[in-house]
Amino acid sequence: MEYFEIQDGICVNVEKIDAIEEVDDTACKVYVGKRVYLSTYSYKSLLEMLKNNLVIDKVLSKDGLTERTMKKLDAVLDKAGYFAG
Repeated sequence: MEYFEIQDGICVNVEKIDAIEEVDDTACKVYVGKRVYLSTYSYKSLLEMLKNNLVIDKVLSKDGLTERTMKKLDAVLDKAGYFAG
């Protein structure tokens, strides 16, 4: 299973992409099951990357996704106040 980051903080399983729809010259919609995601790649760029397997730079392993999630969680927790009940 390979994940592709279509925009900052949103990854999709490449094998689960059902369709890609052009929005404008700078973005496209990516359909995965019943969900629709807005990609920061243009339609042509995303389609070309997927066709040519150029997604390798953006493909994140499960460990990579976990590590990035934990870093974001740490940043949120650092900014959160503490409840002294």
